[in-house]
Amino acid sequence: MASFGCGMEQVHNLREISEMIKLENISVRFGRKLILKDITADFEPGKAWVIAGVNGSGKSVLGKVLAKYIEPEKGIIHVSLRTAYSSFELQDKIIESENKKDSSRLMHGAVDSGTSVEQFLELKAFEDQIYADKLIKMFSISAILDRGLRFLSTGEFRKTILLSALLKNPDLLIIDDPFDGLDSLSRKNLKQIINELAENNQKIIIITNKIEDIFSQCTHMLLLSEGMVKYSGELSKGIDIFKSEQFKEKKSEFSTNIPDEINLNNMETDTSNEILIEMKDVSVSYNEVRVLNNINWKVKKGDKWKITGVNGAGKSTLLNLVNGDNQKAYGNNISLFGRKKGSGESVWDIKKRIGYVSGDFQLKYRVRSTVLDVVISGLYDSIGLYAEITTYDLEKGRNWLEFTGLSAKADNYFRELSYGEMRMALIARAMIKSPELLILDEPCQGLDSFHKTKVLDLCEKIGTRESSTILFVTHDSTVNLECFNHYLVLEKIVH
Repeated sequence: MASFGCGMEQVHNLREISEMIKLENISVRFGRKLILKDITADFEPGKAWVIAGVNGSGKSVLGKVLAKYIEPEKGIIHVSLRTAYSSFELQDKIIESENKKDSSRLMHGAVDSGTSVEQFLELKAFEDQIYADKLIKMFSISAILDRGLRFLSTGEFRKTILLSALLKNPDLLIIDDPFDGLDSLSRKNLKQIINELAENNQKIIIITNKIEDIFSQCTHMLLLSEGMVKYSGELSKGIDIFKSEQFKEKKSEFSTNIPDEINLNNMETDTSNEILIEMKDVSVSYNEVRVLNNINWKVKKGDKWKITGVNGAGKSTLLNLVNGDNQKAYGNNISLFGRKKGSGESVWDIKKRIGYVSGDFQLKYRVRSTVLDVVISGLYDSIGLYAEITTYDLEKGRNWLEFTGLSAKADNYFRELSYGEMRMALIARAMIKSPELLILDEPCQGLDSFHKTKVLDLCEKIGTRESSTILFVTHDSTVNLECFNHYLVLEKIVH
């Protein structure tokens, strides 16, 4: 019996070693900035962990370290488990790779669909087809399995990346911002899946900046602040600390008022055209898959629209028809600012009157520019800054950085920012010229509670101006601005 007991103890010790998730003195630097500073953490076996922190705290970088997507500048990683990782930043890398392989650039009029969802998920090689079919049904993606990754909506892409992680059947599952970009049904189903996995002892680490996104099965929290460990331990105490710190930590970085020179009451607007957008029987298809069908829609100056709909219902496609980034607008009956689309206007004639934020635009903004240059580029409607700027431009840019809490990072490169910080910079870019039409496609995506409140308060302030026009897309049922006076709900076309 003694010998048997000794053997069991050895097996137990080996299991603990194999389940070890431990970091020792980890530091990570991006360019000139130290993101993580001597992080030491022990994610105890058998616990479901949350890595929490405000935008820019380093939590997403820590997740990539654990998933071994990036190498630290120094320190030791003790993670021998098979790991699957899901985040918005993965979409960035995947799209970049798909664009490099896009052969349609070399063939006039051709369309290269690229890697399909089915190929990306490697469904044909997956052994447990019953489990795969269950996940496909829960995430409602059967209709997009043949579609190329570059032609997915933000929500569809998000679900595809989540599904890819789940289908890997990993020993350790790491999900960054689990609910962002998902419609309400997909959020509910993801929560059910994760809770079931946790109940079956799946090792899980959730990365989030929002307390409401913490799963009920989570038991422990690692809280980061400015690249350092603020707290590590039981979840309940961690939540209390996070609540008290998340607003206090950021308030000092922000200007509380919009400066006079960019006061939204001074917006210049063209009052000659009451109808800004008019669509008649507009339909859009990709590879014979209909996304929008016979849309009739009119937007007048002063309208504040809340636009909702499930993932894949065509919300982003609808806005791209307006913004000038979708060539399919020319085959439809669309009038913008009093002129029929395709009647001789340039894309710049349209863009100069629009401020625009979306996840897709954030992906495409890939030039090596400083944060200050990115914000100022909104005055010139360019990706990157190429014009000779004035002292007034610089002053406006710096005022908006102060307002958004990014003053300290004005000289950082844009792509060195966290996902949420990049979103804030692009919101400042969209608003710096006080546009006649403001298009906000999931503007709060990736933002912590403080930044989200800041953005919504700003939108409400803009909305109080009678002549301002806003198109606001969201999946968040809690976003109900008082200024909203029109509602558009898009339904997904069943094929």
